[in-house]
Amino acid sequence: MTLSDNPEEIVAKAGITLDDKNSLVLDYFHPEDGERVVVVAEPHNVAIYDDGKQVASINVAGTVKSALDKAGIALKDGDSLNYDEQVGITGDMKIEITRAFPVKIKVDGKEKTVNVTGGTVEGVLKQAGINLGQFD
Repeated sequence: MTLSDNPEEIVAKAGITLDDKNSLVLDYFHPEDGERVVVVAEPHNVAIYDDGKQVASINVAGTVKSALDKAGIALKDGDSLNYDEQVGITGDMKIEITRAFPVKIKVDGKEKTVNVTGGTVEGVLKQAGINLGQFD
């Protein structure tokens, strides 16, 4: 038996009909890596907030990453989410993005820029990999 690289074909051969009550989730379908996991799931309403402002309300099945992709939202270096990107979508989910901003740190005459989402000076230094000495 030859495995198909076409997820719609796999679902059709399994006798599953896709409609408005279920969706094909391709988050785990990577035939180039030998992964052919096809998931059929019920879509749920998801609200996406970007720095506290609602930017999307979509109906989607799959993972948090699927929702961000469907909404056309990209994360940048240092941004954080209230869920891991691989968490499965559940009913009436609220995804919150906290955008990072650059902070310049000068230590021992060297300047370093780190993207952070807030917090304390100690937290920023830790994120930058800077350990203060006894006399700092």
